[in-house]
Amino acid sequence: MKLNSPNEPNRIVDMDLDINYKKKVQDQLLSYRENYTVSFSPKQYNDKDGKKEYLDSKNKFNEGRE
Repeated sequence: MKLNSPNEPNRIVDMDLDINYKKKVQDQLLSYRENYTVSFSPKQYNDKDGKKEYLDSKNKFNEGRE
């Protein structure tokens, strides 16, 4: 978790979650790693440009999953 936004020292800026686990698949033990990141932007970034950036990122992410 990252704190210390430039204007608000106790504001949460980012939160990262890393998950490491092992799973048995066809008698083999495989290691997996998943990473999740959430950013908390101030209201000033929540405008039309922010929505376009979000949709572009969402589309790019979904293209990789097909």
